[in-house]
Amino acid sequence: MDTLPITIRKSWFGYVLIVVFSLLLISAIILAMYQTVINRQPQFFYLLGSFAILVFIAGSLQLYIYRLSTITITSTGVTVINWQSLLVSQTSELNWTRVQDASVKQNGFGTIFNYGTLLIQTAGTDKNFSFTFTPNPEHWVTFIENKDAATPVLTHNV
Repeated sequence: MDTLPITIRKSWFGYVLIVVFSLLLISAIILAMYQTVINRQPQFFYLLGSFAILVFIAGSLQLYIYRLSTITITSTGVTVINWQSLLVSQTSELNWTRVQDASVKQNGFGTIFNYGTLLIQTAGTDKNFSFTFTPNPEHWVTFIENKDAATPVLTHNV
């Protein structure tokens, strides 16, 4: 049995996507740099080299930002922290009494590599929660639904 609090980070597959995309961009830039050497245009060589360094820095920052997003499951509810950039994040908290349903949305890659978008529906007009690239999402849906079912609901005021 998992002990609370539990912190869930995004799937390793997202890290792979960020690294592969960054490496493809850097490879294309290096190929263009090679062409500038052949064509004897050194001014473009340095410009492209600077651009390659910027792509490397941007990819590294994206990896760091990706790692910051988490879901924390506690005895009182769920907290979702989604980071969009170094300066912008969205934190949402939800008590167990407001949880109505949890589900998973997966595509083909998500099914193969065991990740998906965790969706938590809330009661009333509260905002629904979503967390992309959740590892082992079916396990967490079952865990959240079982935790929600075990939470007593106040039926009347005393």
